[in-house]
Amino acid sequence: MYPSPPPYPHNPYHAQPPTHGLSIASLVLGIVSLPLVFLCCTGYITGTLSIVFGVIALGAVRRGEASSTSRGLAWGGIVTSAVAMIGYAAIYLIYVIILGGALLMAPPR
Repeated sequence: MYPSPPPYPHNPYHAQPPTHGLSIASLVLGIVSLPLVFLCCTGYITGTLSIVFGVIALGAVRRGEASSTSRGLAWGGIVTSAVAMIGYAAIYLIYVIILGGALLMAPPR
């Protein structure tokens, strides 16, 4: 009989927690919300969901349930959603100004 092989050495590197799924969802929705700003309220809805998912993922990173990679993905989703929300607000403001100007310029009946 052969002797048993020596045991594997202990891994000094700790396993990193997995990437949080909500951080990926936050980034994807944030990127998708940029072009969807021009479609009615769709960009606003996806941007809001992206910010919510990003904040939840950041909480998971702080608690140690997710990797540090998740932090970057979550922040990326939050920032792209914030840009989309600002774009949505700007488009809405321009629409209100143009509509208000058109109503003021209309001849009286």
